[in-house]
Amino acid sequence: INSAKMAVGMGASVTILDTSAARLRYLDDVFMGRVKTLMSNAHNIAHAVRHADLFVGGVLISPERRHRTSSPRRWSRRCSPVQ
Repeated sequence: INSAKMAVGMGASVTILDTSAARLRYLDDVFMGRVKTLMSNAHNIAHAVRHADLFVGGVLISPERRHRTSSPRRWSRRCSPVQ
């Protein structure tokens, strides 16, 4: 959330992805609509990464779910730069 605050303060267009609808509603309220919030899924992540100038990621995953995590390398191969 701190990096999003900094980016918004600098005038950047910010998109926040999360798996929790309640968290996204909270963030939309905190940022007063100045950020775009999206549910985190493969399609939305790929779209956001493909169109981003900068991507800041942070993930908290329980040990039993780690095998399902995708790596940044996987996304960088799938998402070619927009020109």
